[in-house]
Order: sequence, then C-alpha cells, then structure tokens
Amino acid sequence: MELTPDQKAQFPSFLNAWMKVGLATELANRPMAEQGVIEAYKVAGLEPPRHFFWLGSPLAGALLDTAMAKLSATEPPPAKARETTVYPPRIFAVVDSVRPILDTILSTHNIPARIDPNFLVDCLSDLQLHNAAYGQHDASILCFYDFFAQVCGVEECKKLEGLNNVAKSCGWWWAYDSVAVLTERPRKLSLDDRARLHSDSDWSILYPDGFGYTLVHGVEVPEHVVLDSSKITVKEIEGEQNVEVRRVMIEKYGQSRYLLDSGAAEIQKDDWGTLYHKDVPDDEPIRMVKVVNSTPEPDGSFKDYFIRVSPNCQTALEAVAWTFEQTPEEYKNVSVQT
Repeated sequence: MELTPDQKAQFPSFLNAWMKVGLATELANRPMAEQGVIEAYKVAGLEPPRHFFWLGSPLAGALLDTAMAKLSATEPPPAKARETTVYPPRIFAVVDSVRPILDTILSTHNIPARIDPNFLVDCLSDLQLHNAAYGQHDASILCFYDFFAQVCGVEECKKLEGLNNVAKSCGWWWAYDSVAVLTERPRKLSLDDRARLHSDSDWSILYPDGFGYTLVHGVEVPEHVVLDSSKITVKEIEGEQNVEVRRVMIEKYGQSRYLLDSGAAEIQKDDWGTLYHKDVPDDEPIRMVKVVNSTPEPDGSFKDYFIRVSPNCQTALEAVAWTFEQTPEEYKNVSVQT
C-alpha cells in the first residue's frame, strides 16, 4: 500500500507520542496494564492470567524469572562455584522484594522447592532476559504497528492494542500460565543532548526498588564515580582497563589534579609556563601546561591554571600558543606588542 501525503504528515505526532511512552517515569497505571495483559492473552488464544504480581524494576523481574526457570527445570543445572561478587545493599533490597512473590508463585503452581537462603543471590550471576516483554521499551516497535492500525486502518495491527496499553502503562513484564509479572517504570531518567543516558551527579536511570545505572554520556561507570567522586583514587584510575571509563574517572577526579597526583613528568619550563606529560595506557597521553593568571585574585595572589594541550607540544610557549591556534613566534610577537 502507498501512504497518502496526509498519512505521512502524521508520522511526527506518532513518533512524539511513543517517544514519551518509552521515556515515561510516572507510576505505573496498574489497572490499565493488567487489562492490557488480559487483552493480549485473549488475542493469542490463551486463558488470561488469574494472578498479577508487581515488582519494582526489570532486575527484579529477571531475577524472579531466572529463579523460576531453575526451580522448575526437569534437570537441575549443574552446581556452580558460588560467585564472590560483592553486591551493594540496594541489590539485596531487590532480592528481598522478590522472595515473597517467588514463594507465592511456586505455591500457586504447586512446585515443591526448598530454597537455599542464598539461592536468589546466586541467580544474580546467571540472569536470563529472553523471556521478558519490554513494556514501555517496546515503544519503537509498537509505534510502527500503531500507526498502521490508527491511521491506515490495518485490522491485523489493531490486534496489538493490548500490548500497546501495557507499554503505555508499565515497564518490563513476564507472561506465564495463569500468572503475569509486571514491573514499574523508572522513577528517574536523564539523557544528554544526543539522547544517551547521562548524568554528571546523579543516577542516569533509577527504579523504585533501588536498581539503577550511573552513566556519563552513555558510558556506564561505577556508582561512586558519579555519586561520590571524592572516592576515586589514582590507583583505581590506573587499574581501570576500559579506556572510556578511565577517561570519565580522570575527568571527574580532575585532569590537573590527576596529572600531579599520579607523578606526571615536568618536561619543560620557560617564561610562559610549565609543561607536564602523563602517559595513559591504550589512550592519548595527557599533556598540560601550567600557566599563571595575569589577573590577581581579590587577595592579591595569582592563581595557577592547567590547560590540556596537544601531545605534540614540546615547550610551554608552544603549548600556550597552540591554545590560541598560533605558532610560538606569532603568539610571542602579539604578547610583546600588548
């Protein structure tokens, strides 16, 4: 079928509406979500679930799904050595929110199981995601079919109305025989100007049960790098193997502070400043020039400034001139004239 100009003109409104669905942070509309699940089951020719359970994040849902799969398996998976991962307290809060629901579902399905107290914690290292439906995060797919249902009247696409309503009202969810498990949307979501998860000082995405991620311009970093950068150490920076994470760490620590604290080499000094160099494994070296501000502070002192320059600069004069896109001779002549 060929779309008419009028139909094409409605693209932006659909994209904007579904973009809001994907980025929503309001409390889940639980009645709407559960009714949407019922409609989706019926369209699929399935008996609607008799029980609905709600959890606070995709992690909680995935943990529950993983645990149920392991407990209901005909042949239990081989025993694995217990992971030595140290999880933050907030992750144990997620685990604790899953325990009572797992117990209820197992009893509902008459699955006998004696659960080791550490069973759910062990499941964290082996999460499965393939059974999840992504709710609001299916917006990019559902938007396409919703357009053809609403604007073009394609009957087959209208069968997705139940899934549309789930997406518009909650986060990830899992469908089982007689049971559906649904999760809340994030409470906090922060993006940069390129729509990447980002925050310099807070969670980039955070769910009601405490599960979340800290990212800087789309790069996932340890929580303390964003939430408490005072805990970053030179040893940690230099032990980080991921180049992008290390760059963020250095930026948060402070380039000039890192330069001095890490024992950077002073490679040249003249009347224009002092040039320092620091090699960074698998990345561009840091070369900075320290200059003295010509304008005195209110107390009469003169403040030092560090400026990052090209690694090719060989003298402090060349480095300062480089910041003005001039040659050393050009900068020197201008400075003398002024």
